[in-house]
Amino acid sequence: MLIAGLLVSTAGLALFLASLIRVVRANPGRRVPYWREAEITPKWAIAMRAGAAGLLVLGVGLASTAADVAWPWGALPLLLVWVALTIAVIATHNARIRR
Repeated sequence: MLIAGLLVSTAGLALFLASLIRVVRANPGRRVPYWREAEITPKWAIAMRAGAAGLLVLGVGLASTAADVAWPWGALPLLLVWVALTIAVIATHNARIRR
Protein backbone atom coordinates (compact mmCIF):
# COMPACT_ATOMS: atom_id res chain seq x y z
CA MET A 1 0.00 0.00 0.00
CA LEU A 2 2.97 2.28 0.46
CA ILE A 3 3.67 2.48 -3.29
CA ALA A 4 0.00 3.04 -4.11
CA GLY A 5 -0.18 5.80 -1.49
CA LEU A 6 2.90 7.51 -2.86
CA LEU A 7 1.54 7.34 -6.41
CA VAL A 8 -1.85 8.76 -5.41
CA SER A 9 -0.18 11.50 -3.33
CA THR A 10 2.08 12.40 -6.24
CA ALA A 11 -0.95 12.63 -8.53
CA GLY A 12 -2.65 14.92 -6.01
CA LEU A 13 0.42 17.12 -5.74
CA ALA A 14 0.68 17.35 -9.53
CA LEU A 15 -3.01 18.27 -9.81
CA PHE A 16 -2.63 20.97 -7.16
CA LEU A 17 0.40 22.45 -8.91
CA ALA A 18 -1.42 22.38 -12.25
CA SER A 19 -4.26 24.36 -10.66
CA LEU A 20 -1.82 26.84 -9.13
CA ILE A 21 -0.02 27.33 -12.44
CA ARG A 22 -3.38 27.98 -14.15
CA VAL A 23 -4.14 30.68 -11.57
CA VAL A 24 -0.69 32.26 -12.00
CA ARG A 25 -1.04 32.32 -15.79
CA ALA A 26 -4.50 33.88 -15.52
CA ASN A 27 -3.02 36.80 -13.56
CA PRO A 28 -0.09 37.90 -15.75
CA GLY A 29 0.12 41.50 -14.52
CA ARG A 30 -1.15 41.03 -10.99
CA ARG A 31 0.40 39.75 -7.80
CA VAL A 32 -0.96 36.44 -6.53
CA PRO A 33 -1.56 36.51 -2.77
CA TYR A 34 -0.39 33.65 -0.59
CA TRP A 35 -3.35 33.42 1.81
CA ARG A 36 -6.40 34.37 -0.25
CA GLU A 37 -7.87 33.99 -3.71
CA ALA A 38 -6.31 35.70 -6.70
CA GLU A 39 -8.22 38.39 -8.56
CA ILE A 40 -8.87 36.10 -11.51
CA THR A 41 -9.51 32.43 -10.89
CA PRO A 42 -9.82 30.28 -14.01
CA LYS A 43 -12.70 27.91 -14.49
CA TRP A 44 -12.22 24.58 -12.70
CA ALA A 45 -9.19 25.79 -10.69
CA ILE A 46 -11.00 25.40 -7.36
CA ALA A 47 -12.40 22.01 -8.38
CA MET A 48 -8.88 20.91 -9.30
CA ARG A 49 -7.63 21.96 -5.86
CA ALA A 50 -10.48 20.11 -4.15
CA GLY A 51 -9.69 16.97 -6.12
CA ALA A 52 -6.01 17.37 -5.33
CA ALA A 53 -6.76 17.67 -1.62
CA GLY A 54 -8.81 14.47 -1.76
CA LEU A 55 -6.03 12.63 -3.56
CA LEU A 56 -3.43 13.90 -1.10
CA VAL A 57 -5.46 12.76 1.91
CA LEU A 58 -6.20 9.40 0.30
CA GLY A 59 -2.57 8.89 -0.67
CA VAL A 60 -1.23 9.76 2.77
CA GLY A 61 -3.84 7.48 4.31
CA LEU A 62 -2.84 4.61 2.06
CA ALA A 63 0.86 5.19 2.65
CA SER A 64 0.40 5.35 6.40
CA THR A 65 -1.13 1.86 6.51
CA ALA A 66 2.33 0.44 5.82
CA ALA A 67 3.74 -1.10 8.98
CA ASP A 68 6.95 0.91 8.92
CA VAL A 69 5.42 4.39 8.51
CA ALA A 70 3.80 6.21 11.42
CA TRP A 71 0.88 8.47 10.48
CA PRO A 72 2.19 11.96 11.31
CA TRP A 73 5.72 11.32 10.11
CA GLY A 74 4.58 9.74 6.86
CA ALA A 75 2.65 12.89 5.94
CA LEU A 76 5.38 15.33 6.87
CA PRO A 77 7.64 15.01 3.78
CA LEU A 78 4.65 15.36 1.47
CA LEU A 79 3.43 18.42 3.36
CA LEU A 80 6.87 20.02 3.20
CA VAL A 81 7.15 19.45 -0.56
CA TRP A 82 3.62 20.79 -1.10
CA VAL A 83 4.27 23.98 0.89
CA ALA A 84 7.73 24.54 -0.64
CA LEU A 85 6.49 24.18 -4.23
CA THR A 86 3.49 26.43 -3.60
CA ILE A 87 5.67 29.16 -2.12
CA ALA A 88 8.20 28.79 -4.95
CA VAL A 89 5.59 29.14 -7.72
CA ILE A 90 3.90 32.17 -6.16
CA ALA A 91 7.19 33.86 -5.19
CA THR A 92 8.60 33.39 -8.71
CA HIS A 93 5.46 34.87 -10.25
CA ASN A 94 5.39 37.84 -7.85
CA ALA A 95 9.10 38.50 -8.43
CA ARG A 96 8.49 38.70 -12.19
CA ILE A 97 5.67 41.17 -11.63
CA ARG A 98 7.87 43.40 -9.48
CA ARG A 99 10.43 43.85 -12.27
